[in-house]
Amino acid sequence: MVEKYLLYSRIFFVTLWVMLTFGFVSQEIITPLKSLHVAVFLIADAIFLLLGAIFIQNRRDILVLIVFLFLGIISSMILNREGFVITFNGTRTYFGLIFAIPILRYFMSGKNADRFIASFDKLLFYFLLLQIPCVAWQFIKYGAGDRVGGSLGDWSSGVISALIYASSFYLVSRRWDYNDFIGSLRKNYVYFLLLLPTFFNETKASFLYLVAYFLLLLPLNIKMAKQLFWILPLMMVVISGLGVLYLKVTNQDADRVLSYDFVEQYLFGESTEHVVNVALAVEDDGLQVDETWGNIIDIPRFSKLIVLPSIFKESHKSMLWGAGLGQFKGTNVVGFTPFSKRNYWLLRGSKPWIFYIIVELGILGLVWNLWLLISMFSPRSVVSNGLNIKFFVGFQLLFLFFYSDALINLYYCSIMFYILLSTQYASKNNPHLKKDEYQSDALLPAE
Repeated sequence: MVEKYLLYSRIFFVTLWVMLTFGFVSQEIITPLKSLHVAVFLIADAIFLLLGAIFIQNRRDILVLIVFLFLGIISSMILNREGFVITFNGTRTYFGLIFAIPILRYFMSGKNADRFIASFDKLLFYFLLLQIPCVAWQFIKYGAGDRVGGSLGDWSSGVISALIYASSFYLVSRRWDYNDFIGSLRKNYVYFLLLLPTFFNETKASFLYLVAYFLLLLPLNIKMAKQLFWILPLMMVVISGLGVLYLKVTNQDADRVLSYDFVEQYLFGESTEHVVNVALAVEDDGLQVDETWGNIIDIPRFSKLIVLPSIFKESHKSMLWGAGLGQFKGTNVVGFTPFSKRNYWLLRGSKPWIFYIIVELGILGLVWNLWLLISMFSPRSVVSNGLNIKFFVGFQLLFLFFYSDALINLYYCSIMFYILLSTQYASKNNPHLKKDEYQSDALLPAE
């Protein structure tokens, strides 16, 4: 009989690896597989739903699920009169948020926790290595841009950069000596080199991740203030050098990229009214735009937030409850909702997570999501560098709230929440394990 841990862990890791690599494989190597994209990720959703249903035991996790179902049913089926199929299809977006923590907690708090942590750490390392050939291939073929998404495939540049920085930071943190900054830099040079793929796409958020990355390799105590006097100049030199590399690779002008006008136009566009009018002209009047965008206008992130209240008012929707689940989904099988059909020009393209969740579940959904994420940070850390890791994860999640909808991805939630839980459930060979915790038990029991 197969050991229960082996069965469940292999199902989990195989599913995670498939999600992390299917995009590149199907788009660049075995192109006939592209037609199976929806089916593959539907199977992944089903696996997470099954494992989550089996492992959800913690009272906090059960409450998260109950509140989500309450909000989803009222918003979708009662207030917005959506059918069960569209509503259930829309719940898939939130499987990572709801089920990743229970699944990871099961593996990280049991008797096989050390085996699981060792396996996940290897996955992260090989994942980082894999990005080198994938990004090189895409960069040569497409040039620097959104299509350089590494093993995740096309249009995943933002998510792949976020995962690369998070994975590298976590692996470096496990080997980092806060009393020997220069020595630790030398010892971990491989992980720093594995950050280079992030400079071959146009993900400008990489510079924010980079600054947070090196700042949080400093101890969060009074010694940090003293070390900053000589470490900050060193960081400025390194970041400036990488910035020159980034601008050269992406063929961009430093004066333009670093200007206030560029940032304002990137976030808001020339004017909110202008971009909305162009988007409507594309959809209603057949105005042609760059075909690589599927003939849609990608309205700037903050402009979407600005126009959302008026769109809800025109559509007779409640900002408190949202328009219902499934607004960003829809295929020939399930179909689009009336709201998404009418506002296709607004819902497509780049979208910050705060926009995504308000559209579907309103302000109440946003409150639920904030509570869900904040509650993940509250348990005490059993590792001495736990606060540094929590700050890095927290910074990235907060940034993505206004930048990307990465939280819809099972693989993103799995990796980020694993890194966060590593501060609560640590392998006994972790050099940062607190001595008093190690003498009692390195692993916190499941609640």
